[in-house]
Amino acid sequence: MWIIYLALIILVIYVIYQFITSKSIEEEWLNCFIGGLGAGKTYLSVKFFVSSYLAKYRAYIWSIIKHPFRRKKRLPCPEAYSNIPVRLIGRKMAKVLTTEHIFMEQLLPQRTDVLFDELGQAADQYAYDVPAVKKNVQTFIRFLRQFVSGKFYSTEQSSDFIVKPIRGRFNTIIELRDLHRVLWILPFGKVYWRKILVTNDTMNVNNLGEDEWNHYFFWMGYRRHYDSKPYSEAYELGFTHEAPDHWDHKNLKTRYIIDVRKPCHRDIYDSVPTP
Repeated sequence: MWIIYLALIILVIYVIYQFITSKSIEEEWLNCFIGGLGAGKTYLSVKFFVSSYLAKYRAYIWSIIKHPFRRKKRLPCPEAYSNIPVRLIGRKMAKVLTTEHIFMEQLLPQRTDVLFDELGQAADQYAYDVPAVKKNVQTFIRFLRQFVSGKFYSTEQSSDFIVKPIRGRFNTIIELRDLHRVLWILPFGKVYWRKILVTNDTMNVNNLGEDEWNHYFFWMGYRRHYDSKPYSEAYELGFTHEAPDHWDHKNLKTRYIIDVRKPCHRDIYDSVPTP
């Protein structure tokens, strides 16, 4: 029996030590996570995306409690839009991010966070001369905080896959590696990360040494907010540019790919669409 107690004490000491030495990933208004397959890009971006939405939602509920009879004093109800199915809380899903949203032909509500998994799908290096990418998509990302007071979360395997005018909008890019669950069964996760600065059209890795990677130790629940292989069905059925009406909380798969090469019907510097 004493062996079990000793093992538990060692485990508690280990968890406390990991939390104490952990360094939280620095979150900004525009966030981009890069890394190889299984590095934790989508997991961490979804984690921060959901946390940002829930923080806004709690503030919204508090504004109702604080101003029960003064509707104008309340905060707008927050929204969350993503290009892959993401479960926010319970059965509530993020709404579908479409081409029309990033073209700003269809306006997002106030206080909206956006998740764009695999940003290179819509803004890769080969889309440099696509008018909608140069104008509308770049403006959408650049001014998202001012347009809807929301944060932008994105992922890609390499920042080089993202077209330069958009890549340069991120103050920092977070490189990840080796996301794993501690001891395979415990509800704690660990990932290594480092910051890449984007300044003066150059990319600079702050920490070059193998021992200078930061580690982030965090609570890692067992219920996922997304499917780690959301596009697996496309292997057999192919991709589609037809956006679904909504994400299904029972099936976190999708074949939808945003199409930035379709005609863009709005000049962001001219026409004004109806909200």
